[in-house]
Amino acid sequence: MTYGIQNTLDLISGFLPEMASNGGGSIVVTSSMASIEANPLLGAYGAAKATPNSIVRNTAAERAPHNIRANTIAPGIVRTGCSQALWQDGRTRAGSAQRSHSDALPNPTKSSGPPRCSVHQQKPTAPAPP
Repeated sequence: MTYGIQNTLDLISGFLPEMASNGGGSIVVTSSMASIEANPLLGAYGAAKATPNSIVRNTAAERAPHNIRANTIAPGIVRTGCSQALWQDGRTRAGSAQRSHSDALPNPTKSSGPPRCSVHQQKPTAPAPP
């Protein structure tokens, strides 16, 4: 858990100076619905994903004056080997489908896979006229 937290901090911190000097930017960190909704099968995982949410919230508050935005994306169940017990369990899958309004589960093998953390730098824009 410490490894993921430190990596998130290091990656965000590494981009902040350049983003500020460029006039702003956006930071997006992948989290999980397990960090928001309690699940008896995912307690430790949910706690591990809640920490980056806090890092991102505080980064957003601290860096807003520099036009730097920070957000998390929190998907529900994604069809992977690690989540197999969840998506094969009919009750868990039905609950996920009800909350997401879709019975389809994302399948990362059909894409290049989700990024763990991505940073997009934004070029400064002229302020709007008064």
